Amino acid sequence: MMYDWQFEPDAVDIAANNGYDLGLRGGESYKTESQAVWHGKRWMMQHGRTGTIAAVPAIAPDPYCITEW
Repeated sequence: MMYDWQFEPDAVDIAANNGYDLGLRGGESYKTESQAVWHGKRWMMQHGRTGTIAAVPAIAPDPYCITEW
């Protein structure tokens, strides 16, 4: 199983964003939960955000098909 990180803003972050809850997922896949959390916390520090980071199961991309016209 692969993991991604998910950011949940706290009250201070929501207030700093004019009342908007701007939570998001990383959009990447990591082999362990600890790697996902580490990358999420790094993102949080780089962007000056406050809140919590949690590891969540990564979403597998939808299969795609290339067709010739």
